[in-house]
Amino acid sequence: MGTDISQKDDDKVGGQKFVISKGSRANIKSSHIDGQFTDIGLTSGNGDPVMAIVIFAADELSFVQRMGHDIRAMYDHDGHISVNCGEGKPFPGGPTCFFRGEVVSALITSSTKGSITSEILRKAFERLDGVGIYDQTQGRRTMALVDAHDSRL
Repeated sequence: MGTDISQKDDDKVGGQKFVISKGSRANIKSSHIDGQFTDIGLTSGNGDPVMAIVIFAADELSFVQRMGHDIRAMYDHDGHISVNCGEGKPFPGGPTCFFRGEVVSALITSSTKGSITSEILRKAFERLDGVGIYDQTQGRRTMALVDAHDSRL
């Protein structure tokens, strides 16, 4: 699913409603900067989520772009960066899936147009191999079914 982070002309913030006085308008800041990205959900044959892939339209991503930034979380200035990463921390990371007893973190990456490339697909399979959720017995054939636009893969 491809989308854009610009909220210009949205008139809503995540479907929230705001209480304001009659005849006035809610003054809510939102991003008007274009930022295309693609979300891809990898699922097993029975539909269980395996891994998320988020591809931003960019040449490269900064640490904050890869890890996200929760401005509501307190930053520990005395601790190492790892102390500030994870759920409920300033840098929460991307979405995770729990599959076959393992936590599989999202692949957060970029391409010039924000779409999947063969290199990104290779990185996704390498990530899955590294987690070890699929049997790698010698002689067994591994299979992946890819359903995408004819022009892309």
